[in-house]
Amino acid sequence: YHFMSLKTRKEINDVYGMNDSWLNIANEYYDYGKPDSSVFYYHKVIPFFQSENNHYALGVAYNGLGVIYRNNKNYDQAINYLQKSIDEHIQVGNKYKAAPSLISLSRVYHDLLDYDQEIQLLLKAKNLSEENSSLKLELKVWYLLAQANSLIGEYQLSNKYYLKHHIVSDSLYQVERDETIEQMKVSYETEKKEKALIEEQMKN
Repeated sequence: YHFMSLKTRKEINDVYGMNDSWLNIANEYYDYGKPDSSVFYYHKVIPFFQSENNHYALGVAYNGLGVIYRNNKNYDQAINYLQKSIDEHIQVGNKYKAAPSLISLSRVYHDLLDYDQEIQLLLKAKNLSEENSSLKLELKVWYLLAQANSLIGEYQLSNKYYLKHHIVSDSLYQVERDETIEQMKVSYETEKKEKALIEEQMKN
């Protein structure tokens, strides 16, 4: 469907839309486990979005490249692109998107056994996730902080962070449960209305 969208955008010469499609395609290839194709399309769109000063799109592209390079153990490139991603998102105040890039960058330093730097980055990500009330990000950060502190022998801190992880996990479960119940209520009420409407139509 992204390629179908791209075809239409080419036909009407929608240059911005074409680059938007290529960015979406890069993201899909990343999720699909085809990093080479993903890297190709990320690099394809970066010059255009640089010319447009589109910090959001650049942040997304740089983050994708950073994670791919980390998976390939190309740590210098991973650090370079993940830091760029963080800078782009922070520049426009998009702290919600900066937090995952900080977490990804912390994983690079985890691979390099630089646990102190990993912890500093995770603490920054923690602050941003708390500011944006993102329980899923918080859950991940608390777990990684507990793990990293355990590796440097800070067992009291590690236990504290594991407890935080447990508390947030319970909160997240409750939120997701309440959302599920609410969705079921809406679905039930909608079904009742549709049934009543059909019965009324049959009477008529």
